[in-house]
Amino acid sequence: MLERSNDSKAGVRECAARLLCHFQHHRPASILAAQQHKDDPLTVRLVQLLTDSSKDVRKVAISHIDPMSALDAVLTRTSDVFADIRAIAISRLAAVTLSAEQRLSLLKHALIDKYASTRNATHTNLPLLLTRHCRQ
Repeated sequence: MLERSNDSKAGVRECAARLLCHFQHHRPASILAAQQHKDDPLTVRLVQLLTDSSKDVRKVAISHIDPMSALDAVLTRTSDVFADIRAIAISRLAAVTLSAEQRLSLLKHALIDKYASTRNATHTNLPLLLTRHCRQ
């Protein structure tokens, strides 16, 4: 699947991204314990797919990647060209402990986004974004 995730056709990359996400979430605990999550080949490839030229590939990757294993990449997607990807990124970040600077930057831009879907995702997740403890 890693090979297919580099295919020239966006539809093939999208399907490969879905399978990579499935593999990432359904591995035995022994494999997870043996690998550092951020250096895991599946996670590395999913982070790369977050910058894919295809909106659909980015959408699949952002929807399923573990936000803690790719925090900077997920934060970057909050500035994506497409509002629905920004909204998904914001929703994914609600479950993550952010630094005060990251949280401020996210809220500053997301609350005044020109698209309602992004603003709605921010308003929906606002309690979680404000009440989670800050990282140092």
